[in-house]
Amino acid sequence: GGAVRQFGANLPDGWLGADIGPGTAASFADTIADAGTVFWNGPLGAFEDPRFAAGTATVAEALAETRAHTVVGGGDSGAALTSMGLARSVSHLSTGGGASLALLEHGDLPGLAVLRASAERFSLPLHEVDERD
Repeated sequence: GGAVRQFGANLPDGWLGADIGPGTAASFADTIADAGTVFWNGPLGAFEDPRFAAGTATVAEALAETRAHTVVGGGDSGAALTSMGLARSVSHLSTGGGASLALLEHGDLPGLAVLRASAERFSLPLHEVDERD
């Protein structure tokens, strides 16, 4: 890799921001600590490169430490948590980022609605699962 440079609020034209800064990461971590529910979809930097993993790591650690209900959507977010050994520290981890966003937008997913209807039709019990147990 090439040289890494840190900038404040303004990146020069043509440059790529590869991670959030430490102040932003700390602000996100503070917000997560005070939240009742957290939904995270997408890493905050190019975490695969150790030079740009700090922002994602700070937020992932905040998710692991909070007592809030935490939902992580997306394969890249899941890969980040897994690479940091934190995948089992969140309430729910979905590799379907698009499906997770659709659930937030519509309040349900067609496949889940069909499963609930089938369970009701055949008098099958539905169980809530807490991944932390």
